[in-house]
Order: sequence, then structure tokens, then C-alpha cells
Amino acid sequence: MQAHHTQGGGAQHNPAANYQPVAITGVPEKLCRKCGEFWPADTEFFFRQASRPDGLGTMCKACYAETPSMIKRNAGKKKLNQVSSPWETLFEEEPSHA
Repeated sequence: MQAHHTQGGGAQHNPAANYQPVAITGVPEKLCRKCGEFWPADTEFFFRQASRPDGLGTMCKACYAETPSMIKRNAGKKKLNQVSSPWETLFEEEPSHA
């Protein structure tokens, strides 16, 4: 009986090696002016901006989150696993048992 898997199978056993991007037709795309990537032209990827002809902003949401004004705005907000008071620092470390 012959084994199903052979040594050094290479690309025939790796689906990612043969990946071809699929273009979905009929979905309008918009170019992000910061990262240069095309994203679907909808409010999932771009914020609304009524003054623009298409009604969407010029930067994708991911790039907009990296702008200095948004970084500064979010700097004071509590992040996950961030200790926010001296009282919480008492319980931050595991108690050591000698």
C-alpha cells in the first residue's frame, strides 16, 4: 500500500502557494490616498464625508486611525490590560508566596 503523503510535497499540498486574488466585479472600489490600497467604496472601510462627490472620505479607516490627531485623541483612553489607578497597581502583580 502506498502512502498518501509524499516527502517534499511542495506546492501541490499547500493551497496558499497557488493563491490567486479574486476580483469581485460590480463592487466599486476607492483608492486610499495614504496607503495606496484599493478598498470597497463603502462605510465599512471609509468614513462618510458629505462634502465629497462620492460621500466618502479620502483615507481608509485604518489609515485615519494612524493620523497624529487620532493618536493624540486616543492617547488618554484606557487600553486593554492598562492599569489606571494606584489601587489597581496593588493587584497588578501576582502575590508571591515564600
